[in-house]
Amino acid sequence: MTEKAGGVIVWGGATNIVPADDILISCEYPLKINGRGKMLASIIAKKAAVGSDTCVIDIPIGPGTKIADETEGKILAGQLIDLGKRMGINVECAVTYGGAPVGRNIGVNLEVSEALHILEKKDGFGSLVQKSCDIAGIALEMTGKAAAGKGAEAAMSQIRNGKALDKMREIIEIQGGDPKVKADDLSFGPFTYDVVSSAEGIVVSVKNRALIDIARVAGSPTDHGAGLTIHKKPGETVKKGEILLTIYAEKEWRLSEAIDLCRTTHPIAVSGMLLSRIGPK
Repeated sequence: MTEKAGGVIVWGGATNIVPADDILISCEYPLKINGRGKMLASIIAKKAAVGSDTCVIDIPIGPGTKIADETEGKILAGQLIDLGKRMGINVECAVTYGGAPVGRNIGVNLEVSEALHILEKKDGFGSLVQKSCDIAGIALEMTGKAAAGKGAEAAMSQIRNGKALDKMREIIEIQGGDPKVKADDLSFGPFTYDVVSSAEGIVVSVKNRALIDIARVAGSPTDHGAGLTIHKKPGETVKKGEILLTIYAEKEWRLSEAIDLCRTTHPIAVSGMLLSRIGPK
């Protein structure tokens, strides 16, 4: 498929690329164990197993990510580059800010819909498309497809001239999907709830971990229509009563549990917002 289409969308756990790693991850994940040596091996093993000779690895840093800050991100990048070299893989890393979601959606159908909207509208704005083009640009420069410093611009041009959408459709078709699918064809959970701001101000923080937990309680990723839409991100202004977040669920009881979790975690904070009230015991 890769040779015919020039690209595929894969997840290691679904393709049996590194079965031993899958077993270890299944044990680590529920225990929230993520040793550095194991993480390095897990990342590079997948690239080596599929025969990759050039690789760009995204390292998100910030609150709620596995890597706390830029210094630690650079250390991890050096380790990945060194391990890649030992495995015959040319590795470069992109240290990016991951303290807030890159796009505005969390959940299978929601995320796919957002990506297709960008390609269909040839939209060059927003953190999702900018980060995607930056990382794709590094790969284009590493392989000589774009001049140094021109990779992101070259990647963006593929969105604006429609070639990125054409390639996406080709990849979808070769992997057994409907190449005619459009962003608006994807359905979201019928049970929804809007989280509104209790104060007027500016969004000062978005808790990644809380958002992920809420999406999972709502049923994502098992229920493809479940997830979240983030209407306001850090730095954006908001009025009292304006929608901050929409929760989608395919089952009513899952929506109820997601709402309860949202009320206790306050995933989006607005300046001036009352987060909790504490009185004498």
